[in-house]
Amino acid sequence: MVIPWLLSLAIAGAGALSLDGIERAIAVGGFAAAAVGALLALTQLRRVVASLRTWMVGRENDLSTFADDRAAAVARQFAWAVNELVAVRAELRRTDALRVKAEEIAASTAAEARRDAEELRIEERERAES
Repeated sequence: MVIPWLLSLAIAGAGALSLDGIERAIAVGGFAAAAVGALLALTQLRRVVASLRTWMVGRENDLSTFADDRAAAVARQFAWAVNELVAVRAELRRTDALRVKAEEIAASTAAEARRDAEELRIEERERAES
């Protein structure tokens, strides 16, 4: 990128030193124009590089913030899922306890029904015998 500027400066400088008259004036003008152009190009390049560096830092900060926000969202979703799982397990334990209690009540009710049926049969036999 710098080579064309250096080449034109070298050619114009060599012409300014070796030529005479109007040719020397043209060579000096070319040398001065090439030097000003080279300085302008370098300052513009540095400004563009600084501008791009600033833009990249801003973009990197934006992306970092976005990544942090996404990570926080994923963490919240995970916490929500874990809390939901804990709630479902607690509900399952409550349901299991109710099932066991219902089975106990059903067993005791069935035993009472058998006793009542047995008592009815005994009473019917006694009536039939009397």
